[in-house]
Amino acid sequence: MIKVLIVDDNDYDKTQVIIKLLKEFKEISENDIIEVKDTSSAKRILKEEKIDLLILDIKIPINNGDDADPEGGRILLEDIHLDNTLNKPISIVGISSIDDSYLKVQSAFNNNLWTLLKFDRTSDNWKISLKNKIQYLIDRDSEKLEEVDIAIITALFDRELEAILKLPCNWKEFNIKNDSTIYYKGIIEKNNISLNIIAAACSRMGMSASASLTTKICMTFKPKYIFMTGITAGIEGKCKFGDILVADPAWDWGNGKLTIDKEGNPIFNSSPNQIKIDKRYRELLRKISVNRSYVDQIRNNWNEDIEHILSLHIGPVASGAAVLEDPLIASSIKKQHRELLGIEMEIYGMMLAAESLPDHQPISIAFKSVCDYADTNKNDKWQKYAAYTSATFVYEFIKEHLIN
Repeated sequence: MIKVLIVDDNDYDKTQVIIKLLKEFKEISENDIIEVKDTSSAKRILKEEKIDLLILDIKIPINNGDDADPEGGRILLEDIHLDNTLNKPISIVGISSIDDSYLKVQSAFNNNLWTLLKFDRTSDNWKISLKNKIQYLIDRDSEKLEEVDIAIITALFDRELEAILKLPCNWKEFNIKNDSTIYYKGIIEKNNISLNIIAAACSRMGMSASASLTTKICMTFKPKYIFMTGITAGIEGKCKFGDILVADPAWDWGNGKLTIDKEGNPIFNSSPNQIKIDKRYRELLRKISVNRSYVDQIRNNWNEDIEHILSLHIGPVASGAAVLEDPLIASSIKKQHRELLGIEMEIYGMMLAAESLPDHQPISIAFKSVCDYADTNKNDKWQKYAAYTSATFVYEFIKEHLIN
């Protein structure tokens, strides 16, 4: 919606023509139009309200009840420019029917890129110009991006984001100008309370891509939470296919120093920077893991028989720059943390980016489900089920614990 302030002292006909023109736009309601007659009243409104469009007569009184001052409009414009307590309108349009007043302020309007129109009852030119200005503001307002409650990102569209888009959130695809990412916005509702959600997939696999998307989404949409879902390699014996892993902590297993030992053999000295999730959510998720809240339901709702139970695990997950099919490398990564649950490529990038934001730092949690064991038996058999358990668990987690 566009909020308009009209400052005009006594030209009733002109004001009514302007109001009639404003009401032609469905984006401007009667409640969004404020009328005052003097500079002081206009300043009071500008302290209290954020105005999109100021329509200003040039010759107006300074105070209510005073005679019209030929400098009144100019004085108000100067106050708007200098007084930081006043909310500055997005756009200012001056309208005057008096030649002398028009000429006195013309240079000031031109210098500040404001619009100055000459009111003429016999011509529609000023109306056309004013309509163009209003339409510009409406178009600009429509491009504003709403803040969201929750962002969900995945490494891949196939399988991972597809599983998110199957959730009952009334998803709608949209784009942002000069941004190649395709976004989806949706809503999760419960007990007449709703949360706005945005979802997107990274441009490619890896920590750099996940960090980039996280930063972009957080700076643009300012979510309170950012979650990552998808599939991951698990550690055999610690988890089963489809099990949901909550990364706590996450780190880059490739961070460290390559050197040689005394015998000249290459060795890698790891130096991980571990990022943990917020302790409030760690404890909540541990309770869910023990109580198995909605976990069994997720497994039972899958369209194929699964012989083993579905479990939620909270523990260490390492991120790296490569897809692993070598059990020896996986074994070396396990030495960095004896409780290691999984190995993947994106989680640390998301959590580091969220933690490093200068102002708005959302709660970041990764929920990825096991689809292989990072060995030569790696195949696509469990990917669809794992993507489903990851996405569905996050949906239930949001609905049961974040809507209140």
